[in-house]
Amino acid sequence: MKPLVTALILLSAFGCKRTDTHSDNTAEKVAPPVQNTASQVEPQQSRLPEPEDVVDPSTITWSTQKIDDLGLEIPQIEGLKLLELPMGGARSWQQHKKPIATAVWAGAGRTVDAWRERVGTTPGTKMGEPTKVTVCGRPGIKQQAHLEGRMVLVGGIAAGKEELKAMVGQESMGDKPSRPRSEYKEINGKRYWQLPARTTVVLGFVNKGTPIVATWTVEGDNRDAFAAAEKHFFDSIRCD
Repeated sequence: MKPLVTALILLSAFGCKRTDTHSDNTAEKVAPPVQNTASQVEPQQSRLPEPEDVVDPSTITWSTQKIDDLGLEIPQIEGLKLLELPMGGARSWQQHKKPIATAVWAGAGRTVDAWRERVGTTPGTKMGEPTKVTVCGRPGIKQQAHLEGRMVLVGGIAAGKEELKAMVGQESMGDKPSRPRSEYKEINGKRYWQLPARTTVVLGFVNKGTPIVATWTVEGDNRDAFAAAEKHFFDSIRCD
């Protein structure tokens, strides 16, 4: 996958497969001395998120998606695309819109241990203690991590939206990006992806011999506001 799509973690959007069973960015030209670093230059911000770019927790409604071959039923938020993406030999079903992101991964290596090894090496990560839970009547593990905000280099400057589409794919962008362009910073002739501070909760279990992890991510200090939605997401996972 291309670097920008990988950065979307949780975050990314190529095609949508959904079944409901219910129901003139301009960058300031800066010519600093060669020794200047990204932290020494004030970034240029394109715009702030518009209200329609952000999920309102009071308006969330739910439906479900059945994955027959896995014997799995997962919750999905109405009005957001459910993205079915193959990645790293596994399959995933993802939704994301500020300030939340959900994902369900299934396939070899998709375990809480593997998630912990990957996320735990990210700078500025604070891991919570894993707890034993029951999922579909089977043993599972739940854990959370808080990640500090950081900036990640994603490529050279693109002049505007068309070039950005070329980097990540037209279907990823749609009519409006799923993530506001204010999160792209152009510094010293390079483009950075600005990742906000966030909390991710992961739930891992096995169904029909297939390892599965479900993740819920909330940016900033919004976890309490989305507490009911987080609980619904994890409590609504069903297995045959």
